[in-house]
Amino acid sequence: MRRLIVLCLSMMLVATVASACGVLTRLQLNSPAGEYIGQGKSLSYTPVDGSFLVTRNFDNGISVQFKSSTNNDYWYLDFASADRSPLVAGKYKGAERFGFQSAGCPGLSITGCGRDCNTLTGFFEVKRVVYDIDGSVLELWITFSQSYGGFQPALTGEVLINIAPALTPTISESFGALKARYR
Repeated sequence: MRRLIVLCLSMMLVATVASACGVLTRLQLNSPAGEYIGQGKSLSYTPVDGSFLVTRNFDNGISVQFKSSTNNDYWYLDFASADRSPLVAGKYKGAERFGFQSAGCPGLSITGCGRDCNTLTGFFEVKRVVYDIDGSVLELWITFSQSYGGFQPALTGEVLINIAPALTPTISESFGALKARYR
């Protein structure tokens, strides 16, 4: 327990120091009208808005938590590759609900503010992940699309943790273009 507390505090310190050094830490969610989890809103959070916590999850994947310091917003993001392999840069198609995914399928779950879904489909792309020698996550960049119950519209977004601005595109890729690459 003590190690977990120290790891959590050190990750929050890394995120705070990284923000001061000009790297990007951000959660962006794009929810079209009728999408259940995001309630039809486009949301963007940085360390100024609240705290980020990045941990390794039980499926050898990565979990990100965001808790707002100004309102009651909170978000949980879980990502796992198929069959408990560590996440590496690449595309993960055919994702199912994290923690309940079928053998051979990656896991994905974006929940928040009291809303989640039991059945979902989606995909995500790990654009960058850097692990410390102890396995903790130092840098992370993931884009994702999650559809509640497998139906449209889909919640899309991205999470960046300690990413150098030089690594991000100068013009954001539209999520429509992102979806087209996965078909």
